[in-house]
Amino acid sequence: MLKPYHPDHFPWMKSLIIEGAGTGVYDRSLRLPNAEIAFFRGLQIGLRTGHVHGPDGRSELLHAHLFYANENSKKPCGFALFKGEEQSQMVEFWMASISPGYRRRGFGFQLFKEALNLYGNRIIIARCNKGSDVAIRMLANLRFIHVGTGNSEGTVFLTSPNTPQKLFDEMKRLFAA
Repeated sequence: MLKPYHPDHFPWMKSLIIEGAGTGVYDRSLRLPNAEIAFFRGLQIGLRTGHVHGPDGRSELLHAHLFYANENSKKPCGFALFKGEEQSQMVEFWMASISPGYRRRGFGFQLFKEALNLYGNRIIIARCNKGSDVAIRMLANLRFIHVGTGNSEGTVFLTSPNTPQKLFDEMKRLFAA
């Protein structure tokens, strides 16, 4: 069950992201003190304002969702973050995680499925580190299509099945270059 983000849960989200950086699910540099401080300061501001700034300085909308195991749960067991430009038909499935005690019990797949359903017919892209085997497998089970793998950082790019063929071909062309 998805519910809107609440700032009280930021320390918990941060701990899941740091844990994921340690296992390679997220960028390992997030464990470095300076990168961690800058990233989490930006994330905390983004969660409060609903906007994050990309590397090129552009502002993007940030949507945060907390996932609860059931309607009676007092604490979330997972989260999902999406970002995208305001008027765009495309949104990026940016980050997601499930607490260790809830893993391997179907909650991750349920979180992905519910979160993706929020965006209806919008095109959804996902970038996963190569170490994110579980996320890549879950997205494939939700019919996401492999677009390509980045050369420098080993990032796997996937897109939702409703991506128009022309856009998909352009994405593939960019990876072939």
